[in-house]
Amino acid sequence: MSFTRLIVFASILITAPFNVSAVDLSLGGHMLGEKLSEFKRAFPTAVCGSPLHRAEATNNSDIADKTQLLGCCLDDPRQISTFSTWAVISVAHCHVFATFYQERLQELRYVVDVSSIDPLLPEFTKQFGVALLDQTVKFDSVHPNHVVAWSNGLDILSLVATTVRSDELTSESAHANDGLPEISVVNVHLMRADK
Repeated sequence: MSFTRLIVFASILITAPFNVSAVDLSLGGHMLGEKLSEFKRAFPTAVCGSPLHRAEATNNSDIADKTQLLGCCLDDPRQISTFSTWAVISVAHCHVFATFYQERLQELRYVVDVSSIDPLLPEFTKQFGVALLDQTVKFDSVHPNHVVAWSNGLDILSLVATTVRSDELTSESAHANDGLPEISVVNVHLMRADK
């Protein structure tokens, strides 16, 4: 699965003519701009700064100064449950991935094991209000994606129904041995667009 799709989508949202939400956007009670020290205090078992997580953070960011980027991964089931009551799939060897720039939270993302956005929407609507964007977008010629999004300034929270290739799933995933080439999932992505 390419998270570049979400970066492209965020660019579309920034220029889209829709109203901005007055609600602060967060996932699991964590808002963009949060200090790395606060995040690590909340998630003491988070793995931050490993070569794998650094590569993930730098490869998926448009920030020019890559030296200031740091990736953190959460894999502890108790910590993951802070973000979703639904099953979170480990993709790219991580359940919940956070990117920090200059030790401030810049991005938070995870993939939920549901085939459509519909079961997730009531929880998000209750917390953030009616979505500012709800439409089908084609990121490629094969799969249309249902996209629901909220925005507050440069902060964007998106739910994107998409597919994941089975070879991208780790062995502990419930779908790792399904024999299906792809499964339907929902990307949950909170990010701050570059200024």
